[in-house]
Amino acid sequence: MKNSILVHICCGVCLSGLVEELRKRGFEPHGFFFNPNIHPFMEFQKRLRAVEVACEILKMPCHFNRQYGLNEFLCRLNGKYTGRCATCYEMRFVEVARYAKENGFSAFTTTLITSPRQNQLLIEEIARKAGAQYGVEFVCFSAIHLHEEGKKIAKKHSLYRQQYCGCVFSEYERYNSTERE
Repeated sequence: MKNSILVHICCGVCLSGLVEELRKRGFEPHGFFFNPNIHPFMEFQKRLRAVEVACEILKMPCHFNRQYGLNEFLCRLNGKYTGRCATCYEMRFVEVARYAKENGFSAFTTTLITSPRQNQLLIEEIARKAGAQYGVEFVCFSAIHLHEEGKKIAKKHSLYRQQYCGCVFSEYERYNSTERE
């Protein structure tokens, strides 16, 4: 697949800003939705549907793992919630790299590189390890500036815009605040 890149997709908002940038860089993006961390189930469904719509709008093919994987995510945490982001990234990137290798992609990236709320250094470190494990290159570049563009596109097309990263712990942190923002 010449110049094809597999794009791990966390949500429609982050995808919307990234696709055109990848195309400008000479890639033909193909999506992969795999997010076992998302809680609750209705949130998972909303995000999945937003990605389906975004892929239609962006005319981008996408594979969807529709399995609600929260139980596996929680089991992997094994009661250690402080390292949850690393566990979450590893679960997703290993699966994305495996899928990329098995389906003829030589490279992958993730929409998480557009998020100002994600740990960019940790994403790059874990994704590169996952890529090396399967012999697939992780393509990473400074993309946080694309987040605002993604929000504009999402608003224009009435895509669902989530209020937290996806896991039950980030949901708690988001809504437990007692201070006015």
